[in-house]
Amino acid sequence: KSGGHRVTLTLIAKAKPDGYSLGGVTDSSIVLSPHIEKINYKPLDYAFFCQYGKLDFGVYVLPDSPFKTFKDMVEYARANPNKLTMGITEVNSGNHIALMALCQMEKININFIPFMGASPTTMALLGGHVMVASSATSGFARQVKSKTVRLLAMMSDERMDEFPDVPTLKELGYPSLVFQSWYAMMGHKDLEPSIIKKLEDGCRKAMESPAFIKLSTEIAAYVKKPLFGEDLKKALAQRLENNGKIIKD
Repeated sequence: KSGGHRVTLTLIAKAKPDGYSLGGVTDSSIVLSPHIEKINYKPLDYAFFCQYGKLDFGVYVLPDSPFKTFKDMVEYARANPNKLTMGITEVNSGNHIALMALCQMEKININFIPFMGASPTTMALLGGHVMVASSATSGFARQVKSKTVRLLAMMSDERMDEFPDVPTLKELGYPSLVFQSWYAMMGHKDLEPSIIKKLEDGCRKAMESPAFIKLSTEIAAYVKKPLFGEDLKKALAQRLENNGKIIKD
C-alpha cells in the first residue's frame, strides 16, 4: 500500500483477525512516529510475531575526507559552528534524532540537510554537496565495500560483522545513541494464539534457510538473534519508551 507504514498499521488494525491480513513495516512507525506526529493507531496494539531484519544507521564520508575519525568530525563542528554540512535521509528519522542528541551532548551545531531516502543522501555526498552523510545501511553498504565512501561510526548496539573495524557510537562514549530500524511483521491484536504460533514457526523456519540468510547478509539486514511473539512486543515497548525520553530532550 502506498502512503507508508502508518497506512499499513491503520489497515491491519481494521482488518479481520483471521491471520490472512498481515503487515510488514519498519518499527519507526511504532517506536518513533508516536512521539513526533499525530497517529490514528495504537502503536503496540497488535499481535507482533516476527522480527525478520534490521537496518543499521551509520555516519560516513568520502575516502579523502579530512575526518579520519568520528571525533575529528565532532571537533570540527565544535570549532566551526553550523559549517559542518551533513546529509540525512529525512527529518526526524532515527539517525537524525540520534545526531541531534549528539549535538546536545557535545554542545555543537551541525547543519543537517534532508534528502528523500538513503540513496539520494549518499549521492549528495558522492557529488560533494555535503561534507558528511548519515543513512541506513541500504544507502552505504555497497559503497563501503567498493571503497567509494568511508564509515566513521555505526549506531548499532555492537559492531557489525560486515564492518568489524568501524566503532559504534556506544563504544565512542554515547551509550544512549543506539538507533536501529527493525523489520517486523504483525497482525490484528485479536489473533488467536494458535494462529500467532503458526506464523511464528513459519517465519522462524524460513529465516533459518540458507537462501534467506544469504540474501539478508548481502544487504546487511541479517539479525543474529531475531525476536518473536511476546519477546518482540516487549522489546518494541522498551524502544518506544527510550525514544520518547531522547526525543523529549
